[in-house]
Amino acid sequence: MSSSVACPDVGSLRQFAAGQLDSALHQQIATHLAACENCRGLVARLSNSGSFGQPAPETQTELASPANVVDQMAETRVLDDEHAEHETDLRFLEPSANECALGRIGKYDVLGILGRGGMGVVFDAFDDVLHRHVAIKVLTPELSSSAKARRRFLREARAAAAINHPNVIIIHAVDEQNGMPYLVMEYVSGRSLRDRMRRSPQLELIEIVRIGAQIATGLDAAHAQGVIHRDIKPSNVLLEDGIERVKIADFGLARAAMDLDDITTVGQGVGTPAYVSPEQVNGGDVDQRSDLFSFGCLLYAMVDGHSPFRGKLAIDVLRRVADHHPTALAKRDDRIPQWFSDLVDKLLQKDPNKRYQTAREVAAELHEQLVVLNQMPSDRLPKVVKAAAPRPAFRRKRYAGLAALAALAVAAFSYLIILPLLKDRGSQTVTSPLVRHQGVTVTDNRPPSAVVSVSQSGAADFRSLAQAVAEAPPRATIRILDDAVYEGPISLTGDRYAGLHIESPQRATLRSTSSNSPVLSLNGVPNVLVQGLRISASKEQHAVWIGGRLDGAHLVGVECEHPPQAKCGVAVIDQATGAAESPIVIQGCSFTDDYVGLAVLGQPGKPVDWLLVEHCRFQMAGASVGITMENAVEHVTVSHCVVAGEGTASGIHLSENVRDVSILNNTFHRTTDWIGLHGEAANNDVAVRRNLVLESRYIIAGGTDFQRLVDACLSDNLWELAPGTDESQIRAVCAPRLPPDQLAVVSRDPDDAAYLQPLADSPITGLRDENGSNFIGAIPPGGDPPHHD
Repeated sequence: MSSSVACPDVGSLRQFAAGQLDSALHQQIATHLAACENCRGLVARLSNSGSFGQPAPETQTELASPANVVDQMAETRVLDDEHAEHETDLRFLEPSANECALGRIGKYDVLGILGRGGMGVVFDAFDDVLHRHVAIKVLTPELSSSAKARRRFLREARAAAAINHPNVIIIHAVDEQNGMPYLVMEYVSGRSLRDRMRRSPQLELIEIVRIGAQIATGLDAAHAQGVIHRDIKPSNVLLEDGIERVKIADFGLARAAMDLDDITTVGQGVGTPAYVSPEQVNGGDVDQRSDLFSFGCLLYAMVDGHSPFRGKLAIDVLRRVADHHPTALAKRDDRIPQWFSDLVDKLLQKDPNKRYQTAREVAAELHEQLVVLNQMPSDRLPKVVKAAAPRPAFRRKRYAGLAALAALAVAAFSYLIILPLLKDRGSQTVTSPLVRHQGVTVTDNRPPSAVVSVSQSGAADFRSLAQAVAEAPPRATIRILDDAVYEGPISLTGDRYAGLHIESPQRATLRSTSSNSPVLSLNGVPNVLVQGLRISASKEQHAVWIGGRLDGAHLVGVECEHPPQAKCGVAVIDQATGAAESPIVIQGCSFTDDYVGLAVLGQPGKPVDWLLVEHCRFQMAGASVGITMENAVEHVTVSHCVVAGEGTASGIHLSENVRDVSILNNTFHRTTDWIGLHGEAANNDVAVRRNLVLESRYIIAGGTDFQRLVDACLSDNLWELAPGTDESQIRAVCAPRLPPDQLAVVSRDPDDAAYLQPLADSPITGLRDENGSNFIGAIPPGGDPPHHD
């Protein structure tokens, strides 16, 4: 929707975002923003740029904050750190009348830099004629200095501009300014598939097929125009916010780098090593089937977490591309259907004649299977459900083996005896007796109940999630069929919603702009499951609030996000308790925040009791904390989680009144302090064991003797001696076996799909303990996800 009133200029909107206008003008623009979607998006971008103050407090307008555009550049080769961080030369920009702009390219005001890569820089720009945001890519000075590379860039960009398809980035214009060629693209608010995989390393099959079908369709449209991509990889696939529609970026632009003699040697192929085709490695003819091989690598990575071709050096990777045939996916993971494994295997054939010959064939097969998956009943869909787990391990050592055998017997009985007896009632039943997620086998003992569907297309029982929640029968499963944005808040309170499941296989987004109430509230609801949602909160809202007695509540595969400068925790557990047989489980979730990722808050007489947090990721910025536990908190286990920080972010903090807490097999990266223990931790059964600590500087030990704290609480942790580390602390914690200065992991780049995955020869292996772990940290050597059978 657009306002009929003339839109303010960019300078005024920037001043509005910075809170620099007087009250009258501020209110005038706020009124305009309520009606103008374009200006709303622009102000949200300006607010998130990090260089301006907060909007004036008088405004009551809630502005959605689109995610940063990530990595729209074809990174054709690895740059060294010095080059990657080199300041961008802006001398080619023309002066702009807008004092808030960096300069001007053609008719576009350049507002900031979205990213840098091996080929160039992508700028955030504004078209003040058509009043829209655009992304402008400019070649690096090294490439621009080559006349041949400039000609190739312009030629390939113009060819790509002929592609008109919803799954391909639209190129609006191609031109040159002061010897610097550039192309103007549509601005996509969202994130790359690489970032999506980083936050959710194990995607569900229905998501993989949906995304893959769109990629294949986009490739088919490009190939029909005679354009070959040559660099298909996760970072060149963008996912649009809200609907996660695929947009393929950088068609054909990798070839421009071939013509720069001082960077590219004669005969060298183009592309990212782990995703190139054998013919690119061998210098052979490249056609559309080369893109299909790279597409096969991408599909494999979406299942396995990384390309099938890996090595310590680029030359090792290229040799494996040329000579090694990877293990079929169905053999690596028995949950992968044979048809999908065969499809990927055919795409990865070394001989192009043995692959699929067109992207259209692949798209047709994926679309056909997507229809089947969308029509499957709940018990047939891949799920991420974690059932009730035992109390922390140190309370059950004597009976651990017996309990494991009993659990296995129950699961086997359920699978072999109960499942065949349950009749399939199509969309009217829910029977999920055996479910697996990241190697965890669990049981869902709910009796069959109704399944109600939600989709904004209308081909479902409800268009609104809120209406479905209000009208669903008891113990129902609400399945969201699309990946649209749904309005909250959603509040589940009391036994009315006992046993309710909300499933979102295609990652629908839930948000609420109407109030500061939590976007999703769970209050005293036993056996509730929320699975697969993306929850986006404003900076003054909790994404999720959990309170009261929640026997067996599960939050699984949920993504919680705050915009920058948040003022509250993104997820809060407040005076919530499990039950004698069922803890509260948070599993496979991600939390992105610059305040607190997960706050666990108890009160005297109302403790948070029995909580499991497993396989989660906390991405923190600023002076934030990944997990904090305060006041009365008991019987908590945090295991196999990654807590990563920037700035002055902290890892996990425990207050003096926590009891029976285990921090096991987690990885901490770039946190100033990685663990904070206060008060009586040494006397309160707190165990901090088998954690991997990278680029983190110290431990907070409040109100207790440090060495006594270490002796009582910490054991078998690996903590590297990195710059800025408190050496006295690390020697107290890790002596006599101080780990090497740099512990061997594949990547320390949070945007890399192999982020924090230890190499196979990493020194993190250790003796198997009573929990079954034979490694230290969240991820075992070799990068495979941890399994508990």
